Amino acid sequence: LERLKASWLIDTITSLGDDDKSIIFCEYTESVAYLADEFAKAGIQTVTFTGSNSGTRKQKAIDTFMSDPAVKVFIGTTKAAGVGLNLVAANHVFFASLPWTAAAKRQAEDRAYRNGQKRAVTVLMPVISGTIDEQVVLLLQHKESIEQDLLDPAFGFLGIEGELLALDQSDRQFGGFRGNQPQRLVHRHRLRSGQHAFACGELGILPHHEPFLAVLVPCA
Repeated sequence: LERLKASWLIDTITSLGDDDKSIIFCEYTESVAYLADEFAKAGIQTVTFTGSNSGTRKQKAIDTFMSDPAVKVFIGTTKAAGVGLNLVAANHVFFASLPWTAAAKRQAEDRAYRNGQKRAVTVLMPVISGTIDEQVVLLLQHKESIEQDLLDPAFGFLGIEGELLALDQSDRQFGGFRGNQPQRLVHRHRLRSGQHAFACGELGILPHHEPFLAVLVPCA
């Protein structure tokens, strides 16, 4: 499924601004190499990061992505690149596939949201209708609802009132796609303050607090 999303990823990243950089997380090492080849064919420079890389090669990938304006995309596996790295040159994070735990997802997306990040970070995940993608989205939704159920009473006991993720309406942004792209989405921006801003599109089956953008990708 990750390979089927190559065209969408290339088209989406190509449409971003000149100063934008992106991280793509994959669950499979083979997909990292495949996506890097596809981006190269499209004329987009990338670096890759997997567990099989040497320490020297890993550090070079990080340094190149952070310092070279021509390198727009960092592609890595969630397991290898999803923890411990500071990749604040990126302001867009894509999941070619989602990990099976919400904690792993949050850890991975936060590679772009570390000390030194001065821009909003947008997290996106393409979902192919009728596949395991949708099941994983629902699984993560269920797991995060359990987290919320456990944490809400604790926050109440501590005297914290209201919705922790609520922001002023001026901070909320709505995102969407036009043309033949479906409008089912949840859009999140990470803010410098550490707060979250969410906006739900029409047809959203995900709750307002789901921290990624889900997009149905048509497969010809």
